[in-house]
Amino acid sequence: MTTPPLATPFGGQQQQAQAARDVNTASLCRIGQETVQDIVLRTMEIFQLLRNMQLPNGVTYHPNTHQDRLGKLQEHLRMLSVLFRKLRLVYDKCNENCAGMDTIPPEQLIPFVEDDGSKHEERSANQSRPATEERREILEVNKVMSSRFLPYETIVTDAVLSLDEDTVLSTTEVDFAFTVWQSFPERIVGYPARSHFWDSNKERWGYTSKWTNDYSMVLTGAAIYHSDL
Repeated sequence: MTTPPLATPFGGQQQQAQAARDVNTASLCRIGQETVQDIVLRTMEIFQLLRNMQLPNGVTYHPNTHQDRLGKLQEHLRMLSVLFRKLRLVYDKCNENCAGMDTIPPEQLIPFVEDDGSKHEERSANQSRPATEERREILEVNKVMSSRFLPYETIVTDAVLSLDEDTVLSTTEVDFAFTVWQSFPERIVGYPARSHFWDSNKERWGYTSKWTNDYSMVLTGAAIYHSDL
């Protein structure tokens, strides 16, 4: 009876080197993209957990439920730390692999049939001018937050999705809000709920975000409304 030969350390080193060569820059970029997607999903789940966790305002809650959500939150935070370290390693490795490469302007990567450079430059300038003017118009308008509610002629849909720059919503939440809005197109359908009240000290109406059993307002930070409103 003969025993199979043992693998030599030199052979193992060759296999490791071959595996390292197989992980090219394109594969690293794909891994980095998947890592970023995981980070975004984990962050959205954290926001969802924090939204569902009640504040210590005298409301009775089940201890087991609180501990379960706290454990999930800590696990997501731990995984976020791991994912960010992984993303940093991928970023450093991509920079290392591309250190000796010459940078090419993006416009040179687009193939054109025309050989005349002057025609190409003229056509590029004509094509980019409307986009530049539109971007300048948007920047001028966005200087005032309330200007996003103006009746722009470029809006051709009935539904308008209004989002603040710090709003985080999943595609499922957006789809659900749009489905509800289709049943009530004359109303504002959204997620930031508030309750209005009469402030006797200031003698004016106000609203609050305190946790209650009902609400009377929906803010436009994450809402869908009709373009005619």
